[in-house]
Amino acid sequence: MTLRNKLLFAAALGLSLCLGTVASSRATDKFFPPRYAPAPCPTPTYQIIPSQPAMPSAPSATPATPTDPSQPAQPAQPAQPDAAATAPIMDAGAALAAAESGSSAGAGGGHLGRADQSNRLNLFDTQAAFPQNRVWFSVQRVDEYKTGLVPAPSPSSIGYSSIQSALKDAGLSPTIIERQAETLYRVGAEVKLGCNMSISVQGQYLTFDGDDSGGSDTFTNPQILLKYALINCPGRAVSATLGYQPDIDTGLLEFNDNCHAVYPGMLFYQDVNCRTFVQGGFQFRIPLEDNNIYTFDYAISFGYWLWRHPSLDNNCGFGDCYGCGKKPLILGLIPQVEFFGKHVIGDATIENPFGLQPLDFGSPGAPLFFNPFVYEEPRHVYDVTVGARLMLAHNSSIAAAVSYPLTGSSVRQQEYFITFNIGF
Repeated sequence: MTLRNKLLFAAALGLSLCLGTVASSRATDKFFPPRYAPAPCPTPTYQIIPSQPAMPSAPSATPATPTDPSQPAQPAQPAQPDAAATAPIMDAGAALAAAESGSSAGAGGGHLGRADQSNRLNLFDTQAAFPQNRVWFSVQRVDEYKTGLVPAPSPSSIGYSSIQSALKDAGLSPTIIERQAETLYRVGAEVKLGCNMSISVQGQYLTFDGDDSGGSDTFTNPQILLKYALINCPGRAVSATLGYQPDIDTGLLEFNDNCHAVYPGMLFYQDVNCRTFVQGGFQFRIPLEDNNIYTFDYAISFGYWLWRHPSLDNNCGFGDCYGCGKKPLILGLIPQVEFFGKHVIGDATIENPFGLQPLDFGSPGAPLFFNPFVYEEPRHVYDVTVGARLMLAHNSSIAAAVSYPLTGSSVRQQEYFITFNIGF
Protein backbone atom coordinates (compact mmCIF):
# COMPACT_ATOMS: atom_id res chain seq x y z
CA MET A 1 0.00 0.00 0.00
CA THR A 2 1.41 3.40 -0.97
CA LEU A 3 1.87 6.20 1.53
CA ARG A 4 -1.04 8.09 -0.03
CA ASN A 5 -3.37 5.12 0.42
CA LYS A 6 -2.25 4.62 4.02
CA LEU A 7 -2.90 8.27 4.88
CA LEU A 8 -6.32 8.32 3.23
CA PHE A 9 -7.32 5.05 4.85
CA ALA A 10 -6.24 6.26 8.29
CA ALA A 11 -8.07 9.58 7.83
CA ALA A 12 -11.31 7.96 6.64
CA LEU A 13 -11.31 5.31 9.37
CA GLY A 14 -10.50 7.94 11.96
CA LEU A 15 -13.36 10.13 10.76
CA SER A 16 -15.89 7.29 10.94
CA LEU A 17 -14.75 6.26 14.42
CA CYS A 18 -14.67 9.88 15.57
CA LEU A 19 -18.24 10.53 14.42
CA GLY A 20 -19.34 7.27 15.97
CA THR A 21 -17.71 8.26 19.26
CA VAL A 22 -19.45 11.65 19.23
CA ALA A 23 -22.82 10.02 18.53
CA SER A 24 -22.25 7.44 21.23
CA SER A 25 -21.13 9.99 23.79
CA ARG A 26 -24.22 12.10 23.15
CA ALA A 27 -26.43 9.09 23.69
CA THR A 28 -24.75 7.98 26.93
CA ASP A 29 -23.15 11.21 28.22
CA LYS A 30 -19.88 9.27 28.39
CA PHE A 31 -16.97 8.82 26.09
CA PHE A 32 -16.74 5.56 24.12
CA PRO A 33 -15.65 3.16 25.42
CA PRO A 34 -17.39 4.39 28.61
CA ARG A 35 -15.43 4.55 31.83
CA TYR A 36 -18.67 3.97 33.70
CA ALA A 37 -21.78 1.99 32.97
CA PRO A 38 -23.65 3.80 30.18
CA ALA A 39 -27.10 5.21 30.78
CA PRO A 40 -29.87 2.80 29.81
CA CYS A 41 -31.49 3.16 26.40
CA PRO A 42 -34.79 5.05 26.39
CA THR A 43 -37.82 2.84 26.86
CA PRO A 44 -40.54 2.74 24.21
CA THR A 45 -43.14 5.45 24.57
CA TYR A 46 -46.79 4.68 25.25
CA GLN A 47 -49.90 6.63 24.43
CA ILE A 48 -52.96 6.49 26.67
CA ILE A 49 -56.17 6.15 24.65
CA PRO A 50 -59.12 7.74 26.51
CA SER A 51 -61.88 5.29 27.23
CA GLN A 52 -65.53 6.04 26.46
CA PRO A 53 -67.41 7.77 29.31
CA ALA A 54 -69.65 5.47 31.27
CA MET A 55 -73.38 5.79 30.55
CA PRO A 56 -75.52 6.61 33.62
CA SER A 57 -77.33 3.56 34.93
CA ALA A 58 -81.11 3.45 35.19
CA PRO A 59 -82.50 3.95 38.69
CA SER A 60 -83.29 0.73 40.46
CA ALA A 61 -86.85 0.00 41.37
CA THR A 62 -85.74 -1.82 44.52
CA PRO A 63 -84.78 0.52 47.33
CA ALA A 64 -81.28 0.24 48.60
CA THR A 65 -80.80 -1.85 51.72
CA PRO A 66 -80.08 0.38 54.68
CA THR A 67 -76.63 0.11 56.09
CA ASP A 68 -76.26 -1.73 59.38
CA PRO A 69 -74.60 0.77 61.72
CA SER A 70 -72.97 -2.08 63.61
CA GLN A 71 -70.98 -3.17 60.54
CA PRO A 72 -67.92 -1.17 59.48
CA ALA A 73 -68.16 0.55 56.10
CA GLN A 74 -66.30 -1.21 53.29
CA PRO A 75 -63.77 0.99 51.46
CA ALA A 76 -64.59 1.74 47.84
CA GLN A 77 -62.64 -0.37 45.34
CA PRO A 78 -60.64 1.65 42.78
CA ALA A 79 -61.93 1.39 39.23
CA GLN A 80 -59.94 -0.95 37.03
CA PRO A 81 -58.33 0.78 34.03
CA ASP A 82 -59.73 -0.03 30.63
CA ALA A 83 -57.43 -2.45 28.76
CA ALA A 84 -57.87 -0.51 25.53
CA ALA A 85 -56.94 2.72 27.30
CA THR A 86 -53.55 1.40 28.38
CA ALA A 87 -52.64 -0.49 25.19
CA PRO A 88 -49.10 0.51 24.22
CA ILE A 89 -48.59 2.19 20.87
CA MET A 90 -45.24 1.00 19.52
CA ASP A 91 -42.81 3.27 17.80
CA ALA A 92 -41.53 2.30 14.34
CA GLY A 93 -38.40 0.62 15.64
CA ALA A 94 -40.26 -1.39 18.27
CA ALA A 95 -42.77 -2.51 15.65
CA LEU A 96 -39.93 -3.59 13.38
CA ALA A 97 -38.45 -5.51 16.28
CA ALA A 98 -41.72 -7.26 17.04
CA ALA A 99 -42.28 -7.96 13.37
CA GLU A 100 -38.97 -9.73 13.26
CA SER A 101 -39.08 -11.93 16.34
CA GLY A 102 -37.18 -9.56 18.57
CA SER A 103 -34.51 -8.51 16.08
CA SER A 104 -34.13 -4.74 16.27
CA ALA A 105 -35.16 -3.48 12.84
CA GLY A 106 -33.65 -6.60 11.34
CA ALA A 107 -34.32 -8.06 7.92
CA GLY A 108 -36.97 -5.48 7.10
CA GLY A 109 -35.21 -2.33 8.23
CA GLY A 110 -32.44 -2.01 5.65
CA HIS A 111 -31.91 0.22 2.64
CA LEU A 112 -33.47 -0.57 -0.72
CA GLY A 113 -30.27 0.37 -2.59
CA ARG A 114 -29.34 0.91 -6.23
CA ALA A 115 -26.71 -0.20 -8.77
CA ASP A 116 -23.28 1.39 -8.77
CA GLN A 117 -20.66 2.17 -11.41
CA SER A 118 -18.40 -0.75 -12.41
CA ASN A 119 -21.03 -3.03 -10.81
CA ARG A 120 -19.62 -2.45 -7.32
CA LEU A 121 -21.34 -3.74 -4.21
CA ASN A 122 -22.26 -0.93 -1.85
CA LEU A 123 -22.72 -0.34 1.86
CA PHE A 124 -26.36 0.61 1.21
CA ASP A 125 -27.38 -2.63 -0.52
CA THR A 126 -29.97 -4.00 1.98
CA GLN A 127 -27.80 -3.01 4.97
CA ALA A 128 -29.21 -1.62 8.24
CA ALA A 129 -27.52 -0.08 11.26
CA PHE A 130 -28.64 -2.96 13.52
CA PRO A 131 -26.53 -6.17 13.57
CA GLN A 132 -28.69 -9.15 12.65
CA ASN A 133 -28.87 -12.74 11.41
CA ARG A 134 -30.24 -13.03 7.88
CA VAL A 135 -29.73 -14.11 4.29
CA TRP A 136 -30.89 -12.20 1.22
CA PHE A 137 -31.23 -12.46 -2.54
CA SER A 138 -32.00 -9.75 -5.09
CA VAL A 139 -32.48 -9.36 -8.84
CA GLN A 140 -31.78 -5.96 -10.44
CA ARG A 141 -32.53 -4.98 -14.04
CA VAL A 142 -30.41 -2.02 -15.18
CA ASP A 143 -31.36 -0.20 -18.39
CA GLU A 144 -28.84 1.66 -20.56
CA TYR A 145 -25.85 0.87 -18.36
CA LYS A 146 -22.79 2.91 -19.34
CA THR A 147 -19.60 0.89 -19.19
CA GLY A 148 -17.41 3.94 -18.61
CA LEU A 149 -15.18 3.17 -21.61
CA VAL A 150 -14.38 6.18 -23.78
CA PRO A 151 -12.03 6.54 -26.78
CA ALA A 152 -8.56 7.50 -25.67
CA PRO A 153 -6.72 10.35 -27.41
CA SER A 154 -4.86 8.56 -30.18
CA PRO A 155 -1.62 9.50 -31.94
CA SER A 156 -2.20 11.31 -35.23
CA SER A 157 -0.59 8.42 -37.07
CA ILE A 158 -3.40 6.08 -36.00
CA GLY A 159 -6.62 6.60 -37.94
CA TYR A 160 -10.15 5.41 -37.16
CA SER A 161 -9.99 2.61 -39.72
CA SER A 162 -6.77 1.32 -38.16
CA ILE A 163 -8.42 1.17 -34.74
CA GLN A 164 -11.42 -0.73 -36.12
CA SER A 165 -9.15 -3.20 -37.87
CA ALA A 166 -7.00 -3.74 -34.77
CA LEU A 167 -10.07 -4.33 -32.60
CA LYS A 168 -11.36 -6.89 -35.07
CA ASP A 169 -8.00 -8.67 -35.15
CA ALA A 170 -8.05 -8.81 -31.33
CA GLY A 171 -11.53 -10.32 -31.33
CA LEU A 172 -13.11 -7.17 -29.88
CA SER A 173 -16.23 -5.33 -31.00
CA PRO A 174 -16.54 -1.54 -31.21
CA THR A 175 -19.90 -1.92 -29.42
CA ILE A 176 -18.10 -2.31 -26.10
CA ILE A 177 -18.25 1.48 -25.67
CA GLU A 178 -21.99 1.55 -26.24
CA ARG A 179 -24.64 1.35 -23.52
CA GLN A 180 -25.65 -2.09 -22.31
CA ALA A 181 -28.70 -3.65 -20.66
CA GLU A 182 -27.62 -5.82 -17.75
CA THR A 183 -29.11 -7.91 -14.96
CA LEU A 184 -27.48 -8.25 -11.54
CA TYR A 185 -28.05 -11.24 -9.24
CA ARG A 186 -26.96 -10.65 -5.66
CA VAL A 187 -26.85 -13.04 -2.71
CA GLY A 188 -25.51 -12.50 0.80
CA ALA A 189 -25.60 -13.47 4.44
CA GLU A 190 -25.09 -11.63 7.74
CA VAL A 191 -24.31 -13.32 11.06
CA LYS A 192 -24.24 -11.70 14.49
CA LEU A 193 -21.00 -12.20 16.41
CA GLY A 194 -22.52 -10.69 19.55
CA CYS A 195 -25.22 -8.28 20.61
CA ASN A 196 -23.51 -5.35 18.89
CA MET A 197 -21.39 -6.92 16.14
CA SER A 198 -21.99 -8.77 12.88
CA ILE A 199 -20.14 -9.83 9.75
CA SER A 200 -21.69 -10.11 6.30
CA VAL A 201 -20.56 -11.45 2.93
CA GLN A 202 -22.27 -10.81 -0.39
CA GLY A 203 -21.52 -11.68 -4.00
CA GLN A 204 -22.89 -10.76 -7.40
CA TYR A 205 -23.24 -12.24 -10.88
CA LEU A 206 -23.99 -10.01 -13.87
CA THR A 207 -25.31 -10.85 -17.31
CA PHE A 208 -25.46 -8.62 -20.37
CA ASP A 209 -28.58 -8.80 -22.51
CA GLY A 210 -28.13 -9.23 -26.27
CA ASP A 211 -25.77 -11.28 -28.38
CA ASP A 212 -23.71 -8.28 -29.48
CA SER A 213 -23.40 -6.50 -26.15
CA GLY A 214 -19.60 -6.50 -26.18
CA GLY A 215 -19.42 -7.45 -22.49
CA SER A 216 -18.89 -10.78 -20.76
CA ASP A 217 -21.14 -12.36 -18.12
CA THR A 218 -19.12 -12.69 -14.95
CA PHE A 219 -18.94 -12.82 -11.18
CA THR A 220 -17.94 -9.44 -9.76
CA ASN A 221 -15.77 -8.74 -6.74
CA PRO A 222 -17.50 -9.81 -3.49
CA GLN A 223 -17.73 -7.70 -0.35
CA ILE A 224 -16.97 -8.57 3.28
CA LEU A 225 -18.41 -6.14 5.83
CA LEU A 226 -17.78 -5.90 9.58
CA LYS A 227 -20.37 -3.92 11.56
CA TYR A 228 -20.16 -2.73 15.19
CA ALA A 229 -23.06 -0.92 16.89
CA LEU A 230 -21.88 2.04 18.95
CA ILE A 231 -25.51 2.71 19.89
CA ASN A 232 -28.06 -0.12 19.88
CA CYS A 233 -31.40 0.87 21.39
CA PRO A 234 -35.05 0.31 20.46
CA GLY A 235 -35.68 2.80 17.70
CA ARG A 236 -32.08 4.06 17.50
CA ALA A 237 -28.77 2.67 16.27
CA VAL A 238 -25.38 3.98 15.10
CA SER A 239 -22.83 1.51 13.71
CA ALA A 240 -19.28 1.82 12.45
CA THR A 241 -18.56 -0.34 9.40
CA LEU A 242 -15.46 -1.58 7.63
CA GLY A 243 -15.79 -3.35 4.29
CA TYR A 244 -13.21 -5.17 2.20
CA GLN A 245 -13.42 -5.90 -1.52
CA PRO A 246 -11.01 -8.60 -2.75
CA ASP A 247 -9.99 -8.71 -6.40
CA ILE A 248 -11.04 -11.94 -8.14
CA ASP A 249 -8.99 -11.31 -11.30
CA THR A 250 -11.20 -9.66 -13.88
CA GLY A 251 -11.03 -11.18 -17.35
CA LEU A 252 -11.21 -9.48 -20.73
CA LEU A 253 -14.25 -7.18 -21.01
CA GLU A 254 -15.67 -8.23 -17.65
CA PHE A 255 -17.04 -4.93 -16.39
CA ASN A 256 -15.99 -5.45 -12.83
CA ASP A 257 -14.11 -3.15 -10.47
CA ASN A 258 -10.83 -5.08 -10.67
CA CYS A 259 -9.09 -3.79 -7.56
CA HIS A 260 -8.55 -4.63 -3.89
CA ALA A 261 -10.24 -1.90 -1.81
CA VAL A 262 -11.39 -1.11 1.73
CA TYR A 263 -14.59 0.73 2.69
CA PRO A 264 -14.70 2.46 6.10
CA GLY A 265 -18.07 3.99 6.89
CA MET A 266 -21.03 4.38 9.22
CA LEU A 267 -24.78 3.57 9.36
CA PHE A 268 -27.53 5.07 11.51
CA TYR A 269 -31.24 4.47 12.23
CA GLN A 270 -33.65 6.73 14.13
CA ASP A 271 -37.38 6.65 14.81
CA VAL A 272 -39.13 9.95 14.11
CA ASN A 273 -42.49 8.97 15.61
CA CYS A 274 -44.56 5.83 16.10
CA ARG A 275 -44.78 5.16 12.34
CA THR A 276 -41.95 7.06 10.64
CA PHE A 277 -38.22 6.36 10.67
CA VAL A 278 -35.09 7.69 8.97
CA GLN A 279 -31.82 5.90 8.27
CA GLY A 280 -28.66 6.47 6.24
CA GLY A 281 -24.89 6.63 6.39
CA PHE A 282 -21.69 7.16 4.43
CA GLN A 283 -18.63 5.28 3.24
CA PHE A 284 -15.25 5.91 1.64
CA ARG A 285 -13.76 3.70 -1.06
CA ILE A 286 -9.98 3.43 -0.74
CA PRO A 287 -8.29 1.28 -3.41
CA LEU A 288 -5.21 -0.65 -2.32
CA GLU A 289 -3.66 -0.44 -5.78
CA ASP A 290 -2.52 2.39 -8.02
CA ASN A 291 -4.37 3.37 -11.20
CA ASN A 292 -7.77 3.31 -9.49
CA ILE A 293 -10.45 5.61 -8.11
CA TYR A 294 -11.27 6.98 -4.64
CA THR A 295 -14.95 7.69 -3.94
CA PHE A 296 -17.21 9.00 -1.18
CA ASP A 297 -20.80 7.65 -0.97
CA TYR A 298 -23.70 8.61 1.28
CA ALA A 299 -27.42 7.91 1.57
CA ILE A 300 -30.51 8.94 3.49
CA SER A 301 -33.73 6.92 3.58
CA PHE A 302 -37.23 7.64 4.90
CA GLY A 303 -39.77 4.94 5.75
CA TYR A 304 -43.40 5.00 6.89
CA TRP A 305 -45.62 2.20 8.22
CA LEU A 306 -48.55 2.62 5.84
CA TRP A 307 -50.21 -0.40 7.44
CA ARG A 308 -49.19 -2.81 10.16
CA HIS A 309 -50.90 -5.71 11.84
CA PRO A 310 -52.76 -4.82 15.08
CA SER A 311 -50.62 -7.32 16.97
CA LEU A 312 -47.67 -4.96 16.59
CA ASP A 313 -49.59 -1.92 17.86
CA ASN A 314 -50.95 -3.73 20.91
CA ASN A 315 -47.93 -5.84 21.78
CA CYS A 316 -49.84 -9.14 21.94
CA GLY A 317 -47.04 -10.85 20.00
CA PHE A 318 -47.12 -13.79 17.64
CA GLY A 319 -48.35 -16.49 20.00
CA ASP A 320 -51.92 -15.25 20.48
CA CYS A 321 -53.31 -12.33 18.51
CA TYR A 322 -56.45 -11.17 20.30
CA GLY A 323 -57.13 -14.75 21.34
CA CYS A 324 -57.38 -16.07 17.79
CA GLY A 325 -54.34 -18.31 18.32
CA LYS A 326 -52.99 -17.71 14.80
CA LYS A 327 -49.72 -16.20 13.70
CA PRO A 328 -50.24 -13.48 11.09
CA LEU A 329 -48.38 -13.97 7.80
CA ILE A 330 -48.35 -10.33 6.64
CA LEU A 331 -47.28 -7.90 9.34
CA GLY A 332 -46.97 -4.57 7.58
CA LEU A 333 -46.33 -2.46 4.49
CA ILE A 334 -43.56 0.17 4.54
CA PRO A 335 -43.10 2.59 1.60
CA GLN A 336 -39.56 3.97 1.44
CA VAL A 337 -37.83 6.75 -0.47
CA GLU A 338 -34.04 7.04 -0.56
CA PHE A 339 -31.52 9.57 -1.88
CA PHE A 340 -27.97 8.58 -2.83
CA GLY A 341 -24.88 10.61 -3.64
CA LYS A 342 -21.42 9.62 -4.84
CA HIS A 343 -18.39 11.77 -5.54
CA VAL A 344 -15.00 10.89 -7.03
CA ILE A 345 -12.02 12.09 -5.01
CA GLY A 346 -9.02 12.92 -7.17
CA ASP A 347 -8.39 11.33 -10.57
CA ALA A 348 -11.45 9.76 -12.26
CA THR A 349 -9.56 7.90 -15.02
CA ILE A 350 -8.21 4.34 -15.17
CA GLU A 351 -5.74 3.20 -17.81
CA ASN A 352 -6.06 -0.28 -19.36
CA PRO A 353 -9.36 -1.13 -17.61
CA PHE A 354 -11.35 -4.38 -17.67
CA GLY A 355 -8.52 -6.52 -18.98
CA LEU A 356 -7.94 -4.35 -22.07
CA GLN A 357 -4.29 -4.27 -23.06
CA PRO A 358 -2.53 -1.97 -25.53
CA LEU A 359 -2.75 -3.08 -29.16
CA ASP A 360 0.05 -2.93 -31.71
CA PHE A 361 -0.68 -0.27 -34.32
CA GLY A 362 2.85 -0.18 -35.72
CA SER A 363 4.46 -1.78 -38.70
CA PRO A 364 6.69 -4.87 -38.73
CA GLY A 365 9.87 -3.99 -36.93
CA ALA A 366 8.40 -0.75 -35.58
CA PRO A 367 5.68 -1.59 -33.03
CA LEU A 368 3.41 1.14 -31.70
CA PHE A 369 1.45 0.00 -28.66
CA PHE A 370 -1.66 1.96 -27.80
CA ASN A 371 -4.89 1.23 -25.89
CA PRO A 372 -7.78 2.84 -27.78
CA PHE A 373 -9.97 3.01 -24.65
CA VAL A 374 -9.73 4.43 -21.13
CA TYR A 375 -12.23 4.29 -18.26
CA GLU A 376 -13.74 7.53 -16.95
CA GLU A 377 -16.08 7.53 -13.95
CA PRO A 378 -18.64 10.34 -13.56
CA ARG A 379 -17.41 12.69 -10.87
CA HIS A 380 -20.80 13.47 -9.25
CA VAL A 381 -23.76 11.08 -9.28
CA TYR A 382 -27.14 11.45 -7.52
CA ASP A 383 -29.93 8.85 -7.52
CA VAL A 384 -33.36 8.42 -5.96
CA THR A 385 -34.98 5.06 -5.15
CA VAL A 386 -38.69 4.63 -4.42
CA GLY A 387 -40.22 1.34 -3.31
CA ALA A 388 -42.08 -0.57 -0.63
CA ARG A 389 -41.28 -3.37 1.77
CA LEU A 390 -43.80 -6.05 2.74
CA MET A 391 -43.10 -7.29 6.26
CA LEU A 392 -43.75 -11.01 6.76
CA ALA A 393 -43.71 -13.42 9.67
CA HIS A 394 -40.61 -15.37 10.66
CA ASN A 395 -38.34 -12.34 10.37
CA SER A 396 -38.76 -12.05 6.58
CA SER A 397 -39.59 -9.36 4.06
CA ILE A 398 -39.98 -8.70 0.34
CA ALA A 399 -39.03 -5.33 -1.16
CA ALA A 400 -39.66 -4.02 -4.68
CA ALA A 401 -38.33 -0.69 -5.93
CA VAL A 402 -37.39 1.44 -8.91
CA SER A 403 -34.36 3.74 -9.00
CA TYR A 404 -33.83 6.80 -11.21
CA PRO A 405 -30.73 8.94 -11.80
CA LEU A 406 -31.12 12.57 -10.76
CA THR A 407 -27.96 13.63 -12.60
CA GLY A 408 -28.93 12.25 -16.00
CA SER A 409 -27.86 8.96 -17.53
CA SER A 410 -24.15 9.32 -16.72
CA VAL A 411 -24.17 5.78 -15.26
CA ARG A 412 -27.53 4.25 -16.24
CA GLN A 413 -31.16 4.92 -16.93
CA GLN A 414 -33.89 3.54 -14.67
CA GLU A 415 -33.42 0.37 -12.66
CA TYR A 416 -35.94 -2.14 -11.30
CA PHE A 417 -35.27 -4.67 -8.58
CA ILE A 418 -36.77 -6.99 -6.00
CA THR A 419 -35.11 -8.21 -2.79
CA PHE A 420 -35.93 -11.11 -0.47
CA ASN A 421 -34.73 -11.05 3.16
CA ILE A 422 -35.00 -14.07 5.46
CA GLY A 423 -33.97 -13.82 9.09
CA PHE A 424 -32.86 -16.71 11.28
